[in-house]
Amino acid sequence: EASGPGWLHAVRLPPEAAEAARRRCRQAAQRKGRTPREATLFLAGWVMVFTTVPPETLDGPTVLALYRCRWQVELAFKRLKTLLDLDALRTQQNSQLGEVWIRGKLLYALVVERGAQRHGTGGFDSLDRPRRLTPWRLLAIVRQAVDRWIGDVQRWQDDHWDACLDVLKERPRRRRLQTLPARVVEMMNVQKRQRCG
Repeated sequence: EASGPGWLHAVRLPPEAAEAARRRCRQAAQRKGRTPREATLFLAGWVMVFTTVPPETLDGPTVLALYRCRWQVELAFKRLKTLLDLDALRTQQNSQLGEVWIRGKLLYALVVERGAQRHGTGGFDSLDRPRRLTPWRLLAIVRQAVDRWIGDVQRWQDDHWDACLDVLKERPRRRRLQTLPARVVEMMNVQKRQRCG
């Protein structure tokens, strides 16, 4: 087990969210025939993130904002499973056919993702600026276009994509789509300049 210095950043949840977290904690304990300890219920009202990045590099609010963006990774895997059936493996374990299947699916996913990025300029899945479009609907349509292309059916015309994207934009919502904290974007730009310079 590795050990070393680190920093713990914590923020108290709003009262409603804290109570909902405590309720979930009690329900989980009850399913196991237990009673949660007071300390557990207290900590359920907090979001805590441990990091080895020093506070002078990334302060607490920035670390917590960056942690919230981790959900985008989970969503990417969910999209691969839901929209592209990436988890539908039709072979036995350790099968050579299984390897071909997985690699074919990954290639298929790459073609669909690249197609979505090509057509979804101006806000598609980019966390370094405000977003108005999530990939779900766009990927579903690009998958259909790729499927037609694979089946040698006429592909979508490029001049129709702008109108299509207008229809796919997210409806107004109270919570904005997640973006990277400005400080992280700034760090990434500095590192990019250092690599290129």
